[in-house]
Amino acid sequence: MRKFLILCACLVIGYMGIHYIYYNTTIPFSLQAEDTLRVQARADGKNLYVQKDSGWEKLTICGMNLGSAIPGHFASDFAIDYDTYMNWFDLMQEMNVNVLRVYTIQSDTFYHAFYDYNEGRKNPLYLMHSVPVDDYSLRSHLDAFSPEVHDTFISDCKKLVDIIHGQKRIRFNSNYGSGTYKWDISPYVIGYILGSEWDPDFIIYTNEKQDHITSYRGTYFSTTNGATPFECFLAEVGDEVMEYEESKYNAQRLVAFSNWSETDPLRHQTWAASAMNNHTRLDIEHILLEDTVKSGTFASYHVYPYYPPFLNYETRFLKNGEENSYRTYLKALNCHHRGKPVVIAEYGLPTSRGIAQTDQIRGLDQGNLTEEAQGKGLRMLFEDIMESGCAGGMVFTWQDEWSNRTWNTLATVDTTRVPYWSDVQTADQMFGILAFEPGKTTTLSYPDGDLSEWKDTDPIAKARGMSLSMMYDERYLYLRVHKENLEPAEDTLYIPLDTTPKSGAYKDTTNHLSYDKGVDFVILIEGKNKADLLVQEYYNTTETLYGKNIHQTDPYLDPPAPDSGEFDDARQFLQYRIQLSSQETLPAEVFPSGKLIHGNGNPDSEDYNSLADYYIHGDDIELRIPWGLLNFSDPSAMKIHGDYYEHYGVENLSIDHLNVALCVRSEGTVRKTGFHRFALEGWGETPTWHQRLKKSYTWLQDIYGRCLEKED
Repeated sequence: MRKFLILCACLVIGYMGIHYIYYNTTIPFSLQAEDTLRVQARADGKNLYVQKDSGWEKLTICGMNLGSAIPGHFASDFAIDYDTYMNWFDLMQEMNVNVLRVYTIQSDTFYHAFYDYNEGRKNPLYLMHSVPVDDYSLRSHLDAFSPEVHDTFISDCKKLVDIIHGQKRIRFNSNYGSGTYKWDISPYVIGYILGSEWDPDFIIYTNEKQDHITSYRGTYFSTTNGATPFECFLAEVGDEVMEYEESKYNAQRLVAFSNWSETDPLRHQTWAASAMNNHTRLDIEHILLEDTVKSGTFASYHVYPYYPPFLNYETRFLKNGEENSYRTYLKALNCHHRGKPVVIAEYGLPTSRGIAQTDQIRGLDQGNLTEEAQGKGLRMLFEDIMESGCAGGMVFTWQDEWSNRTWNTLATVDTTRVPYWSDVQTADQMFGILAFEPGKTTTLSYPDGDLSEWKDTDPIAKARGMSLSMMYDERYLYLRVHKENLEPAEDTLYIPLDTTPKSGAYKDTTNHLSYDKGVDFVILIEGKNKADLLVQEYYNTTETLYGKNIHQTDPYLDPPAPDSGEFDDARQFLQYRIQLSSQETLPAEVFPSGKLIHGNGNPDSEDYNSLADYYIHGDDIELRIPWGLLNFSDPSAMKIHGDYYEHYGVENLSIDHLNVALCVRSEGTVRKTGFHRFALEGWGETPTWHQRLKKSYTWLQDIYGRCLEKED
């Protein structure tokens, strides 16, 4: 009996040990014996192919990138639930998306939903899976061969291999998803894109520190003469991943390495390399496939029409008679990679009100595009991708992400609180085809002429036939102006706002008005064709943060008076000065973000304009002003910018109200309501929201559908 118990104990311990090693480590052994190497997708020449029941079929990628964030959560929270994923997958396939891409290891919920969605489908939704390098390790070590980068990256890639085969458990961590991964989605995973948008400095420092590494020779990947240390690093990572998956699961998948325009392999003009963020080159042509590789590789690039700026100015990309530098650039990339497919793993256009970069050629800017313009622009970009000979592209991105940040608004917001409100001034929040709108089921108000949402809202200020009403949500401050016998062409309306106690104008020399509160902003409306938001010069964020680059003088050396009566047009900084040559310098670029657009902002209206700020109808004007345009750093907690000159930058200042008035100038006479207090209370970390498909959805549905029809 004792021997039997010992034997049972040994068997249990042995089973537990094997179980632990199999599900919790990346030791390559398999409990599943398969004789035939499984290859789900492969590259051949300039094309990609996928294995179907009838054999190999050409695959043109009509793709979509998917983020991990929803309102109220950072991407690292992985808060998207099963039902939401199932709904999104269905909407994507209805839009004719055939390949989905995710950027990192997700929570187990994603893989569960992806498995259930595809199981039994004749035409599944395929997955291209990425693995990034931990951002902290990358920036803190600046060396791809440091153990914190090298070993961790390879380990993460192997974890992903186990995950897609349904053989992994990951405990909670701060870098990627966690859970029990028991769903084998490998039949639907066509490949890996390893890495991210590499910081040029990371590549440069790696190559400098490890200049003794000149080659790599592996079972699956090797390097050619002239390979850089960083390219050797990538070859080793790819080799490790392919060897691990074949040895443990007897399978191979496409393996690609992430790249983008800042580190492309093309030779740029000297000024472009130094001034346009293209200081080094990453060339996967230096990475060779051994005969053991049956799946293949492809060149993966993130390419946008507005960045880097060399697309606007470098001569070689401006010689296209169609004035299409984007297509010319893609052709150059495709020509460089003569023997392999090129996939544009990211292309996209945001519908934000704010803007971050400009496309000087066709106006496909990073922001300030209507939903219709987004759809038309994405169609143009996908046509460029296909006409340049690429194997397809993937839109960035499926859903808007409130937690995203953009370089030119980064200093103006509390980055620890960005998921809790929607900043339409931040371009990177609104790349999605699926919008997240404030409100549990419907948006609080639209500038559309329908005043029904205002019927229970009492005016804040009123006097002599005119009144002002206000309300707000997670995105906008809404205002309704009523004036009896309103004549838009003759009446000039002013709405002065006092937000900060630190500064403000009592005598407005710009608009020739006087106030009994220190005014920081003035909304000016002169009919349907002219309306602006003006900011008092002392409280002008763009001037204090970027004035030195714009004017070549430091604004802090001679600041304006806190009660200055000068008001400026609100502007957004777009581009630093560029030295094209010793004889030519491009000035800094700014965008007039204070210019207000008249239009119908209701998505259900035939004349819908998603960028509309105000609408005049009869005796009423409806407005919506973004929080970011009013220098709010975190409206969820009602925090604004403090005194820039006191803190030498942006510091948060809590407020619980603002003061507002209404002034009307008509036939030389000014009528005023006087200032009134409008109470403000944040909503904390529980924003309300609902989802809505943008108008761009049908544009992509059409162009992707026509592309897939050609494949049939």
